Amino acid sequence: MQEFSLHYVIQTSYGTHLVSFVFSGYWSLEADHSPVTKSARTVVCGGKGVGKSTFVRFLVNQSLPLFREVLCLDFDPGQPEFTIPGCVSAVIVKQPLLGPSFTHLTTPEQMVFVGEVNIAQCPSQYADSVQHIISYCNSQPKLLRMPWIVNTMGFNKGVGVDLTTSVIRMLKPQHVVQIQSANAEFNFPEPLSPPYVCSYQNRFCELPPDDPLKYVLHTMRTMAENKKGMAPWGMGAPRLREAVILSYLSRMVQPPKYILADTVPYMIPFCKVVLCVCHTKLPFCQILSAINGNLVALCSYSGSDILVPDDPQLPSVLGQQPVCPCLGFGIVRGVDMQEKCLFLITPVPEAVLSTVNCLMLGTIMLPSYVYSTASECEGEIPYMATGPGHPLSKVASRFFRPSQHIYGTRRK
Repeated sequence: MQEFSLHYVIQTSYGTHLVSFVFSGYWSLEADHSPVTKSARTVVCGGKGVGKSTFVRFLVNQSLPLFREVLCLDFDPGQPEFTIPGCVSAVIVKQPLLGPSFTHLTTPEQMVFVGEVNIAQCPSQYADSVQHIISYCNSQPKLLRMPWIVNTMGFNKGVGVDLTTSVIRMLKPQHVVQIQSANAEFNFPEPLSPPYVCSYQNRFCELPPDDPLKYVLHTMRTMAENKKGMAPWGMGAPRLREAVILSYLSRMVQPPKYILADTVPYMIPFCKVVLCVCHTKLPFCQILSAINGNLVALCSYSGSDILVPDDPQLPSVLGQQPVCPCLGFGIVRGVDMQEKCLFLITPVPEAVLSTVNCLMLGTIMLPSYVYSTASECEGEIPYMATGPGHPLSKVASRFFRPSQHIYGTRRK
């Protein structure tokens, strides 16, 4: 963005050009035809890698001089714009977005931890989480006075069409921008017009027959075709997710060494929190081992579906994953069975941390850098070994073809 404004190109010390923002006059034309007005809701849709996030940033930056504040609903858990992966959120944007997501992480107005980046594994949980965010925003008068810009995920086949049409039905927008790829594989089966979305047989969100959708569909071609599948910033999706996590955790490190392992942890008694492992069930005796040394979502749970183990040495757990506000993230540094407490490091302020009563473990993994960085501490580190490396296990390569009912083309 800065390069476009100043009409120059940054070069690295090796003489190679950095990947920079590519501006299209066609975007300005579309922005003029789909103006972001006060209280208007604009949904940006498209397949994987067509430039949805970049166009959302463009719309936000175009709107800020007019409204000073824009509500951005981020419904892409795989590549979220403002939070750690695995979340859906509502964020008030007050400053221009001039870089990749890890440069402008923001504390959301409301956030829900889905716990997965692959929504095909938990479509109902995703739909319920999105509904929670939309219901919250509809209940806040100050948010209703802002323009809404909505980022969606690039899941454009099978259940992905169900979820995208559900988002549109829940939001009832005034504008839908559908970014089309030259490769039909990255496009939705049909244009997301009001008749198509209304008539689509959707399993997650029923549309009342007396409440038809009325919005303008804007179809535009992508400016982000990339045969290598790389993100506009020269990084693949997994590396971008790692960069976002490290950016979030960097709030805890202190100079001069900036070592995460030197952060002083909070001691949390078992009786103050309940634990939840997303999308799977584990025996009580294994849950503490599962969360130890891992990234956990810090949530505020107000329900009653709590299972108390027979062993008083173990903490309580949730019967199933809830949809509840997520207040931030932390790392479980250790578990003390004698004192019946766990140790947590987190950048969440202490005043907010006092309202956390649930720790949720998803499939969001910490970058290896977090485990391998040296510190001033002495002694053995759990789950780590010294000496020559020996392979233990690895994630199995995907060698099967996904189920047709999840990824296959579905007729309306």
